[in-house]
Amino acid sequence: MAPVAIYQTMSPSIIPAPVAALTLTALAIVADAEPLNLLAGRSLSRSTNWLGQPESAAQVKAGLKGMAPWYHTSSELQSEAKRLVDGCGGRALMRNHSHGGVTLETIYIAADRPDATNRVFITFGEHSRELISPETGLEHLRQLCGESATTSKVKVEDVLKDSSFTLVLNANPRSRAKVESGEYCLRTNPNGVDLNRNYNIKWEPGATIEGQSTNPGPHPFSEPETQIMKSLLETLRPTTYLTVHSGVKGMYMPWAWSTDLLENDTSQSSMMQVLRALDKDHCRCPYGAAGKEVGYAAPGTSLDFARTIEGNLFSFAFEIACSKDADADFLSRYQREESTKHRTLLQHGKSPVAASPATVRPHVASLLQAASHAFRVEHQSEEGNDCFPTYNPTSRKEYEEVTKNWAAAFLEMAHLTRNLIRKGAAAPAKL
Repeated sequence: MAPVAIYQTMSPSIIPAPVAALTLTALAIVADAEPLNLLAGRSLSRSTNWLGQPESAAQVKAGLKGMAPWYHTSSELQSEAKRLVDGCGGRALMRNHSHGGVTLETIYIAADRPDATNRVFITFGEHSRELISPETGLEHLRQLCGESATTSKVKVEDVLKDSSFTLVLNANPRSRAKVESGEYCLRTNPNGVDLNRNYNIKWEPGATIEGQSTNPGPHPFSEPETQIMKSLLETLRPTTYLTVHSGVKGMYMPWAWSTDLLENDTSQSSMMQVLRALDKDHCRCPYGAAGKEVGYAAPGTSLDFARTIEGNLFSFAFEIACSKDADADFLSRYQREESTKHRTLLQHGKSPVAASPATVRPHVASLLQAASHAFRVEHQSEEGNDCFPTYNPTSRKEYEEVTKNWAAAFLEMAHLTRNLIRKGAAAPAKL
């Protein structure tokens, strides 16, 4: 057994109990896995950028910062996070967790109560090309530490009374560095493994989607990144888990590994209640059980793994951004389907609000099932010109809108799950 090395990068006067419990013994993990040594990513070669504008040699050399300087590099993410933690009034702690040549930086924001009702854990950047994901995490940290105003209808101080937060801002750091240098289509880690298919829940060898880099690895938890994540999740036992992605728009709950199996009634109802509350203000997008709504099974995800951990009551995956054309098309079809279903319910004397989640949103599954094939075909050719705008906002204005919107959604998610936990309206998973 090879333990995770822990390095504390700041020392507040009082270390929160859940973080103090992150000892070397508690974080012992499986031994180093044999590397796959698969080809990961492609070199970038093009004469125009994702906006169709001519690129200078200097811009190509500068990579991400030369094209979209409002995005943060990995080192900038780290330094900005540390600055925010240092200025968080002693409430925050930053630690490094290292194993197998990989270091994941983890930020802990304490609740007012040492025995917080709601332990929130949010993972950003599992797929390295989804650069916008960690950016929303950084804005969330700014809001939690009081440096940035939130657009949320709930107050930060109210949420922090009884909710703690653990943030992993960069869950795929080695490949993110390559994306920053111009490999904008790189999804996997350097071993060619999709980290969000490398967890043990219904893991399948070779479980790939045509045209996607979804290699699950030689066995569950074969990668140092997922080994660290496993140890963190099993040690901290979050009541609420969220993983943040981009490429489409949607908000999902377990199970991802099955297209027809739903959670037990109590869990399904409580998680759907959270997603429904967030949808109107923050997404206006499909939501529900991941595999059922998307129309294909995704075994081995962190979404499903987190849901099986002792003490977990809520597990979500948010897809927060897509290309402008796809976003407009999504919204148009979504509005048509919503309007049609609303009229149908009224014609039958039913209230859309009072209807069950399955009744209100049957369009979600059909919408994504119809779109999923086109989505996979679209991504069979993964060229640098195409990938950045598919997964990330391309203007500073859109970037700021996305980061502000979703940081507020994360806060409201914590508020909603905390209230449901207090009411006893949540239950452990049953596979």
